[in-house]
Amino acid sequence: MSIAYRIDRLPLGSFHWRLLAVSGVGNTFRSMNVGIISYILASLIADWNLTPEEAGAVGSIGIAGMVAGVALVGALADRLGRRFMFGLAVVVYTAATALSALSWNLLSLLSFRFVTGIGLGGGHPPMLTLVSELSPARHRGQMVMLLEVFWTFGSVIAALVAYLVIPSLGWRMAFVCGAIPILYAAAIYRLLPESPRFLLDKGRLQEAEDTVRSIEAQSGVEHGEALRPLSTNGAGSAISARGNLSELFSGEYLKRTACLWILWFISSYAYNGIFVWLPSLVVSAGFSIVDSFQFMLIITLAQLPGTVVAGVLVDRIGRKRTLVPFLLLCGISCYLFGLSTSAESILLWGSLISFFMLGSRGLTSAFTAELYPTRLRSTGVGSAGAFGRLVGIVAPMGTGVIVAQTGGGFGFVFIVFALVLLLGGLDVAILGEETAGQSLEELSA
Repeated sequence: MSIAYRIDRLPLGSFHWRLLAVSGVGNTFRSMNVGIISYILASLIADWNLTPEEAGAVGSIGIAGMVAGVALVGALADRLGRRFMFGLAVVVYTAATALSALSWNLLSLLSFRFVTGIGLGGGHPPMLTLVSELSPARHRGQMVMLLEVFWTFGSVIAALVAYLVIPSLGWRMAFVCGAIPILYAAAIYRLLPESPRFLLDKGRLQEAEDTVRSIEAQSGVEHGEALRPLSTNGAGSAISARGNLSELFSGEYLKRTACLWILWFISSYAYNGIFVWLPSLVVSAGFSIVDSFQFMLIITLAQLPGTVVAGVLVDRIGRKRTLVPFLLLCGISCYLFGLSTSAESILLWGSLISFFMLGSRGLTSAFTAELYPTRLRSTGVGSAGAFGRLVGIVAPMGTGVIVAQTGGGFGFVFIVFALVLLLGGLDVAILGEETAGQSLEELSA
């Protein structure tokens, strides 16, 4: 009985909920750390008399670190293990966040934030891969989508830390709060197992067998037969060939890689371009900054139901049949937002942008983790994410150029976002493969 069958046949049980909880808390901490810097910047500008260019550098350097981290750690997770690199990434970004609280000048802060970004970006591929490889096939999409719900929680916590801590205790204490999750790395190693698929792929058959037996016991299922080596025809060596980045662009994987890189490009461009500029664009339309922040609170809260709805649909009607409509409807919402002139229309279409945007980003993560074999899975996730985050660095600047060229209005800006998201829907519709309900081994065979 193969490892794929024994994992995929399991009902959701205590093990899977613990897997989701521990991984999800990790995603919450990542989100909080990513979000808190925008609030810290407001205080830093006053304390250190930063120029706009210097403040922009503080914001961008973390994204640059995430580009490096998501690619580097993604590749290492395919060699050293998902759980090990997930925990190590937490240690890196929390330790660097603690050092950020001790920054004595701009250069030191930029250095620490770059290292923080490496850990923040690096935590995504092994976390996503671990959850995908340990989830039953019929529930895999929902499990990955629920990770995005935890990301939304982190955004809320970042806002609360900013509101409660920075005014009274200063920006350094906000960094200290961001470093608290360093204790969480121990929970990863204690409460989560290594992926049996990874263990088997590395020839560690007994460890893989022991892990699957433990999961079966926690799920109330009788043990299956001892694991046999994993291959596409049921025979052969348990140790697969070592994957490398070039394989992502060869044979059957070329089409998949093209689809995913285009998708991550579009997702990052739209997400970063929209949400970095949205408050300022609302102000440019004649609303006060207080109104803008109130609008953003309501619009941000719409992310949660969007992720939940996408999570319900992803395993019921499929990845493509959910992702394509979400991208297209997000594009339509952007177009109509660009035509908005009243507070009510801004709130309506802005909330729908948020709803469909976060749902589509969660679907993108679920989709990406399913299209490569075990030896390449984390590398594939990491490389696609790195490519997307490269765009994330330039998207706010590109949006700023468009705003400047169009006299400060946001109508044309959101027409551009609408066209970009339409391209994303076409990309998935034409190049994407449906993955719902299939074993990871079937998808990568």
